[in-house]
Formats: sequence, structure tokens, C-alpha cells
Amino acid sequence: VIEEGFYYDIDLGEKTWTDEDLPKIEKEGYTFLGWYLNGKKIEEDTAVETLSNQVLVAKFSGVEYTVTLDAKGGTLATNKVKVTYGSTYGNIPTPEKEGYQFIGWYLTNGTKVESDTKVEISSNHTLNAVYNVKDYIVTFVYNNGSANTTKTVSYNSTYGVLPTPTKVGMTFKG
Repeated sequence: VIEEGFYYDIDLGEKTWTDEDLPKIEKEGYTFLGWYLNGKKIEEDTAVETLSNQVLVAKFSGVEYTVTLDAKGGTLATNKVKVTYGSTYGNIPTPEKEGYQFIGWYLTNGTKVESDTKVEISSNHTLNAVYNVKDYIVTFVYNNGSANTTKTVSYNSTYGVLPTPTKVGMTFKG
């Protein structure tokens, strides 16, 4: 039985294997390693040792690709990782970006890529970092006996309209 539905049953009797007898098959993202019989690689000059139908199994190895990590203004220890087609992405470094929370890595088509995501792109490709801006709570201390108030602000934005405190006999100057 061959991966993904490929099956070959070749009866060669007492004949020696030839290049024509051993079909070359291609599988996207994989390198064809050869035909195997009971764990032994069958070459053109391999003699047939059994006089019965044979089931040869195609053996493949996933191709290794380079993934570029675009931190989108964040910092990373490395901006490239190696992945193998058909395997998972594994642990991808997490970028740091001041004032932002890292949400995840995404392909250009918008698909989120996590450590257990299977590599299904058969070429070098890029993952883009996506962030949410961090919010902070600002507490306004009135010092006039009124209760303090709070306001949520986002990093790298403005404070917006600020409250104007009052205190008897005083003018608030900011």
C-alpha cells in the first residue's frame, strides 16, 4: 500500500527490475526516495527473489522549506525557521512589540498558523505577526473628596477628553 491511495502490484516473475518496471511518481511537497519491498529498497539491478506477486511501497520524504517570520515591527531572535512539508510547524518564536499583545502567526491568506498546524505549502513562504494594541486603565485622583474615576486608553493613542475636577475656591489649571 502506498501513501495517499497510490498502489502498485507488479508481477515480474523471474525478471530483473528495470527502470520501465518501476514507475516514477511525484507527490507535491515530497521527494520520492524509491520503491521498497519489506523495508528493502528495490533498484534497477535488484534480482527478484520471490516468484510471486510483489507489493512495492513508495517511500517519500517531506521537502524542507524556509519560512520567513515578518514580525511587523516587533522583535525576534530569528526571522527564519525551517519546516518540513507534511509535518507541523512546531514551536515558532514569539515576537515582542512594545505596547502590543501578540495574537498569532498568519499566512497571507489570513489562515492562523499554530504549532500543531500541518505544513501544506510546498514552497518557501512568509508568516505575518498579528497584534492587538494593549489597553491601560488611567485613574484620575481628584484630591477634593470626590471618588476617583478611571478611563481606558490604548497604547499609542490619545487620552481623549479628560475630566475637569472641581474644588471649592480653586481653579483647575490642568
